[in-house]
Amino acid sequence: MRLLPAIIFICWSTLITGNDHRFRHLKSKPFDEMEIEHNSRSMLENSSVDHLLKDLIFNRPIDNMDNWKPLANTYSRFPEFYMDKLITSQCQEIVFINARLSDINQDFIISSVITCLNITNNNIERIAKNAFRKLPNLTYLDLSHNNLNNPTELFSFGSHKNLKGLFLDNAIRKFEFRDKIEISEENYPNLEILSLRNNIFTDIWTSRMKFLIENSNIFQFPNYLHTENDLSFSNHYIDDDIIQKAPFPKLKYLDLSGNNMISTDFVKLLPSTLRCLDLHNNLLTTLTLSDKGKNLLTLNLNNNNFYSVRKQSFVPFNLNERYNQHTYNEYNSHDLIYQYNSALNLSGLENLVYLSISNNKINFIESTAFQDINKLVYLNLSANEINNLDKNTFASLQSLSTLDLSFNNLQSVPLFSRETNISVLFLNCNKIQKIISHSFIQTSRLTKLFLEENQIFEIDIKAFDYLYNLEELNLSKNLLHFLPEGWTNHLLSLKYLNLSNNTFTSLESLPLINAVSLIEIHLIMNPLKHLNVNYFESLPQNLTINLM
Repeated sequence: MRLLPAIIFICWSTLITGNDHRFRHLKSKPFDEMEIEHNSRSMLENSSVDHLLKDLIFNRPIDNMDNWKPLANTYSRFPEFYMDKLITSQCQEIVFINARLSDINQDFIISSVITCLNITNNNIERIAKNAFRKLPNLTYLDLSHNNLNNPTELFSFGSHKNLKGLFLDNAIRKFEFRDKIEISEENYPNLEILSLRNNIFTDIWTSRMKFLIENSNIFQFPNYLHTENDLSFSNHYIDDDIIQKAPFPKLKYLDLSGNNMISTDFVKLLPSTLRCLDLHNNLLTTLTLSDKGKNLLTLNLNNNNFYSVRKQSFVPFNLNERYNQHTYNEYNSHDLIYQYNSALNLSGLENLVYLSISNNKINFIESTAFQDINKLVYLNLSANEINNLDKNTFASLQSLSTLDLSFNNLQSVPLFSRETNISVLFLNCNKIQKIISHSFIQTSRLTKLFLEENQIFEIDIKAFDYLYNLEELNLSKNLLHFLPEGWTNHLLSLKYLNLSNNTFTSLESLPLINAVSLIEIHLIMNPLKHLNVNYFESLPQNLTINLM
């Protein structure tokens, strides 16, 4: 039984045999692993490749895209993690080519056996049209980490009817000026996975889109000055023509992360089959997917420039009120319109389960923003500029399990208008000073609560009431010097408590008599002046106290 997958490494230059003969053919007995370097072939004959590969086995089962749901709460960076697994998906046979190639010519390789081709980390500057035409069963092609001259080269090899996975990460010269990727007449009718990470382009469009958009007056003005009717007209004018000629009609996973995307013409190319969309590390200020995102499961928008999150894409008449400005200021009205329109619009994303919008500039979230996405399991709003939230903001998110509001400007624990199923809540690194009575009454299913690095100096005796399921509580790096007697009355499941870096001077100011399930407590970096032995006698058995 073979325990290792069969891999063939082919590096072309000049292979010299023991008799100083140049290598001319790929005819050999079957190998489990083979590395051929320094040969002079620029094209491999079909019979040669078939003969070499016919008995090789490459066993790497493809991941079912429906099996990702349990991961949404397990991995805070789930889309990146899942993409890494997709890159190593199923291939019946795989060929690795590492030869510092500069050009790939037409009909580069001829074989009916090869299904996966890896030409990463070469020096490819140009790919001729129909380069892979004679690989009819090619399903996965990786051209990442090369040196193409400009974005127009990314799809220059032309159409391929059987290709399912195409990886073009870091494929363009880093010093070249970036523009939009323009797709001419290429068509990939079965493509399911497309990765274009770190190529620093600004958008994707087709030649037909370019013509329509550049000849439509509606696009001569900044996005934030468009009205809803304008956008509706432009969408109707262009979409019907584009949809009929979309180059990726079966696309499921699209990774456009690490680019300089500032516009969203690419949305018009998206099919309704799209399941995962990764746009982190770009320069986007607005995004509206609507029907294009109706089957979307995961959306990563970390490290962009969104100012607001809302349901619909139009400017309301009461904009000043929504930004808590009580008087109209003509001078800053355009700034308000720009910020409100620099938004993520969530209407139509009814199947979304994973949403991450960390490290943007969000300072306003509409109370109805999440109304359509009631299947959401994971929501990351960390590292923004949120200072308050309407109590109805998360009311429709009855499937939500993890909510991350860390690194914002919240001055109090956000209120919830109805009971939720959230089990993990991040409120660390905000500006919370007090935790009042019944702060978590609507989040009674919490198992982990993170409140470290706030400015908390007071906790009410009933602050954590109804948190019967809470197992982990982090209150480190605050200003606490005492906790009221009975504050743990409802914390029947608490196992881990972190009170490091506070201002406790004695253990007596930390009553833990009722914390019978407590296993470990951290009190590092507190100015404790003395330790009373009698205090330890009242603590739960088998409790570990970390003092240093």
